[in-house]
Amino acid sequence: MLKLKINFFLLFTLIIGLTFIISCTSETENSDSQNSKIKTELKTKSNLKYSSNEITNYNYEILHESENRNLKVLVDYDGENFINNYIYIDTSNDNEIFNLTYSYKKENPRWKYAEQNKALEFANNLKNLNVNELKTLNFILDDGYPSLLYEVNQKNCNLELFSIISYLKASVSANIRMKNANLNTITGTISPSFLIGKSNFIFQEDFIIDLTRIKNNISKLENAIDEHTYPQDLNLIKYLKETSETFTTFDKIYSFYYTNSQFLDHIEEMNSAMHAGDCASSCIIGCGSDLGCCGNYSGCCYFSHSLCLIHDIACEQCSKFHCGPGCVPDKVPNRVVSVILDLRPFQ
Repeated sequence: MLKLKINFFLLFTLIIGLTFIISCTSETENSDSQNSKIKTELKTKSNLKYSSNEITNYNYEILHESENRNLKVLVDYDGENFINNYIYIDTSNDNEIFNLTYSYKKENPRWKYAEQNKALEFANNLKNLNVNELKTLNFILDDGYPSLLYEVNQKNCNLELFSIISYLKASVSANIRMKNANLNTITGTISPSFLIGKSNFIFQEDFIIDLTRIKNNISKLENAIDEHTYPQDLNLIKYLKETSETFTTFDKIYSFYYTNSQFLDHIEEMNSAMHAGDCASSCIIGCGSDLGCCGNYSGCCYFSHSLCLIHDIACEQCSKFHCGPGCVPDKVPNRVVSVILDLRPFQ
């Protein structure tokens, strides 16, 4: 069945003010702009310079002259691997602070689940940086990354070649979290938005949500779930009404449905023993093919919605015009998702 697709959690904000020179010719893929909103005391602007050497090799650098920092990124695709080489330099003495490479290839349908452990391992390469250096690099990425991806999309570049910088951003944020908490171990939980292609790689703990807009529209959220009696939904509504917080992180919101340990167990299960398309008992919300899951895919459902449930029930026999040309009538009754996760962006 062709299911209604809704862009959930449109919670990243595009940072503007970046000056750039960019020109590309390869194919593009759509992506939501995103920004972690981790604040620093730095107020400088970045300067992004860009050069294209080959059709699959686009290199760029982000300069912060007042901070004496230069992040060079060499971007390449060798036919199998999408590759970013990060060279971070102290321009005051030409000292190379680090030279790291991150790459991935989509060799199987479950490749994204492996990125959980790969990203944490990569983040350990930055543990030797002090917190001020991490904050400087974090500011450079916050200032340049969203505008870079926006421009790449506008100029018809291959977004996958550039989106890998999100792993560097995630690694920096995870290290700052660790140092602020006076811990010795880097932690992070992959965001389901990455697993279903709604964002580039990010850890749930660094996915910042502005609660103000949700609170201002709490009645819409209540009306959307008033026919359901799931305790997860009711507990979430109660939290949103009572909390005095202005911002929270995605892992706190998502914990009403998946606890952190449950989700990590699920990722490990999907990455090791599971076969593509399996839907296990650890899939708390339900399966991607269940009625009410937004999207129609194999494996676990990560986002559900009452509007998607209404759409799916109406389209079980593909009898409505809005079901779409790709709709296939259900041969057997489908089950409904276990949880309706009614968190949609409010207009």
